[in-house]
Amino acid sequence: MTDRKNIIKEIFFFLSLTFLLAFFLTCLFFPYNSVIANRYMKFGFYQSIMFEFFKMFFPFIQISTPLVFSGYFTHRALSSLSRIKSGKTLKRILITLNIAVIAGGISLSVLIAANRNIPAGSSLLLLIAGGFIFVLLISYSFKFTKKNIRKAIYLTALTLFFLVTILFAFFNNNRNSKNPNVLFIVVDTLRSDHTSIEDPVRRTTGYLKDTLLPDSIYFSKNYSNSPWTLPSISSMITSRYPSQLGIRNLVSKIDEEDFTITELMRDEGYRTGAVISHILLKKSYGISQGFDYFNDRNISGEFGNHIAISSPGVTRDAINFIKARKGKKFFLFLHYFDPHYIYLDHEKKTEYKGKFRSKDISYLRDQIRKNEYSGRDTDYLKHCYDTEIRFTDFYIGKVIEELKRSGIYENTIIIFTSDHGEEFVERGWLGHSTTLYKEQTGVPLMIKPVEKAHLSLKTFEDIPVSNIDIVPTLISMAGLKRMPGLSGKDLFSTDPGNHTFFGEVSQKEFGSDIELVSATWQNWKMIKDLKNNRYELYNIIEDIEEKNDLIGSFPDISSKLKLKIQKWLKNMRRPGVKGKKRRSLSDSEREKLKTLGYLN
Repeated sequence: MTDRKNIIKEIFFFLSLTFLLAFFLTCLFFPYNSVIANRYMKFGFYQSIMFEFFKMFFPFIQISTPLVFSGYFTHRALSSLSRIKSGKTLKRILITLNIAVIAGGISLSVLIAANRNIPAGSSLLLLIAGGFIFVLLISYSFKFTKKNIRKAIYLTALTLFFLVTILFAFFNNNRNSKNPNVLFIVVDTLRSDHTSIEDPVRRTTGYLKDTLLPDSIYFSKNYSNSPWTLPSISSMITSRYPSQLGIRNLVSKIDEEDFTITELMRDEGYRTGAVISHILLKKSYGISQGFDYFNDRNISGEFGNHIAISSPGVTRDAINFIKARKGKKFFLFLHYFDPHYIYLDHEKKTEYKGKFRSKDISYLRDQIRKNEYSGRDTDYLKHCYDTEIRFTDFYIGKVIEELKRSGIYENTIIIFTSDHGEEFVERGWLGHSTTLYKEQTGVPLMIKPVEKAHLSLKTFEDIPVSNIDIVPTLISMAGLKRMPGLSGKDLFSTDPGNHTFFGEVSQKEFGSDIELVSATWQNWKMIKDLKNNRYELYNIIEDIEEKNDLIGSFPDISSKLKLKIQKWLKNMRRPGVKGKKRRSLSDSEREKLKTLGYLN
């Protein structure tokens, strides 16, 4: 009768154990992510201390839980089995199951250790500790002699040796899947409506459309937060608006106190690298914060000036960085400059012989101001611009092919975007940095995830998003810790359609009266001219080119967006928001910037 009760007790115990293990597996493999926690928690000082303490010890809680529970329940089971006098076959089966339980607990602990990036040495100590727990439990439960204890230790050591060999082989692969590489590609001056993705007739980004797009999510209504490079990329890598960073002119720079995605990646154990090709991204502008490797030798192009070609050099240095990674996870930021003025005709198939072949942007803008140009002149500029994009697309393709050749493409998050667009006299200007309309701020955004579940989203068709949302989205996708002071939103876990974002440009410090702010929400975009206190309103879904001002037609929408702009401006103007750090421009830098159209 006692044996029957013990057998029933053990069967009931195993059913309970199965339920408990299922429960804890669910808890243990739910990825701890401080970004998720931050979404639901508002931190004060003491709460932040508690949160950081919890964050520090959470991996070890995850690791020890399987050991503690499997060890405890195995001890209970073996103690009960030691009292069973009959049913040797059933007894052996139950003992075997209990051994499997403790072995599974050890295995699960090491698996979690690997997934949480606990060093291999710590994982080995964990295995050894688990082995001794196993031996002591058996010894205590069955009251083994010293001779039997020695045998149990030998058996356990042999079992653990095979367990270590199998599990660590698995962990090396699994570690990669949990820590994706990140390739962040920015093509300067690339407006979205000149890509093959949005305008297939142009055939400019054939590689990206045919090869990367099928594995990616495309955001068809993405906007930069400023129409020129320095504030746009500063905002892009910090997820803070240019006004928050104090980036308003050519002598502004990112403060050391402004935390960038690169610094977060480095803190998370990534090898961080950048290959850039724009004078406004030099080290002296603060963009290099957090990079282990910062390559700016392509700024002058292959032939010593910005008229030259830089894409081959950027790609060459990027491939060398990838090859030298030595198996370590990496964050690589690539900046391609070629579509920026001065436009080169890479294909030389046009018969155009007009005056817009000039490389002097001041002359071209003067001709436009005098209205001494034709559609054929601007068509030639667009043709050259498109060949620059096509040329750059080819060299980006070489980098992605290197990821595939190295076997790391699947485990690499790829972000592709631009810092701003380019105007071809749609509003009477050639270039950028002057307005917040689509031609200057509408840029592509494509993200290739490593988790295939994200691909079910496939496209954010007609949902407005902006580059300020890239960093929070990347943090969530890569499972990184939270980053302070983010103004953007994680596009995959919030409702981006109800998210308001802002754009800004100011030329006040250069003697111009241009000072504009925009707010985009749902289908609507409002632009405010701060100098003249004038508002414009556009339906960006129905009026793609933003030509039909509806400010007097939708009073409720107008009032809502006006309040959003007023609140945002108030936050940007509060004490402590404006940046303090500045740099000076050398004579050679001024000359280069003038050539590029920034100082005229």
